[in-house]
Amino acid sequence: MEGQTLSVDITAPEGIPEKEYEPRHHVRKPESPLKIFGKNLRERRLHRKLTIKKFAKMLGVSVKTYMRIANGTGNPTYETLLRIAIALGISIHITPSSK
Repeated sequence: MEGQTLSVDITAPEGIPEKEYEPRHHVRKPESPLKIFGKNLRERRLHRKLTIKKFAKMLGVSVKTYMRIANGTGNPTYETLLRIAIALGISIHITPSSK
């Protein structure tokens, strides 16, 4: 996005005088691939009506390890990814990082 500018018009919510309104400036960072994967994993687990404990057991990992993966803070092993794919009947495509 180099060379591009972003213009945002922020107005005061109804009922607050414009001069008294100080908006909070939040720039949301893009979600990491692990966070996105974790969200999708959680949704699929819930769709299959599996508890965290039962799903972790199916994967052969501890509840704590599963929670780290689902929260996007854990980095699953290749073996765990294969178990996830088998347990959910999905395919997982791994793209190497460009770092």
